Amino acid sequence: MPEIESRIKSEPTQSYENQAGEIVTWPLIRMMAAEPMDQVPNGSEIVGFIAGCHDFVRWTKGMP
Repeated sequence: MPEIESRIKSEPTQSYENQAGEIVTWPLIRMMAAEPMDQVPNGSEIVGFIAGCHDFVRWTKGMP
């Protein structure tokens, strides 16, 4: 997984302007897991997770 994480971290951070005129950015802080894939369907979402606000608070404070 370290090679996957370093490759993803080398990509520029993407930002966009939301409906309130604010700039929104989603920087990669840490990868929780990675699973190998033989073939990625063209145009399909390949990454996703489910987390609640309490998870995000813990992660931003560097807690497991």
